[in-house]
Amino acid sequence: MLPTPTMMTSKLFEDINYGFRINIPPSWERSEQTLSGRRRAVFFTDPMSKNTETGNVETLGYVAYTSVRDDFTNLSSFGSVDEVGQATLLPKELVGGDGSTLVMISAISAKGAYYFDYIASPTVPTTAGVDSSGGTTRQLKPQHFRTIFTLLPPVGITSAGTSEERYNDGEHNMKGVFDKIINSYEKMK
Repeated sequence: MLPTPTMMTSKLFEDINYGFRINIPPSWERSEQTLSGRRRAVFFTDPMSKNTETGNVETLGYVAYTSVRDDFTNLSSFGSVDEVGQATLLPKELVGGDGSTLVMISAISAKGAYYFDYIASPTVPTTAGVDSSGGTTRQLKPQHFRTIFTLLPPVGITSAGTSEERYNDGEHNMKGVFDKIINSYEKMK
């Protein structure tokens, strides 16, 4: 029998500069990108989750680093866990009423961080700018996300996401993998 994702061992991702660590499945591939505004992101993708029709990887995790103002000295500077969830996770498209959805399953404050568990069906631009129906956007199938929002400084946001069907699917069941990633988060300082 092949091991299920929840039975796998993990590898440590440790950032000594910002003082935190998380465990990532050892088969996930790592890449880094520099983003605008002095931001950077470290991505972890599960090559086993590649969709055979689209070629897209459906399960990933990332750590995003974003600079913050000097007067943001603690996590509550951003607001309560509920306020941060509304301001940062609520898709901007929802405000425009384009059909994007977000279902917040839980939002809690623990271990000096805000933890979110939610399902979103975001609307995204089409690859070539216009799809076959003439539209410039398309709605993705439901995605399940688990996110840690913390101030280190700068801000570190750790997130893992997968298609909703893979999250609770008996064959793939990524819930246990996400639980392991999220529960492994710890500050080193």
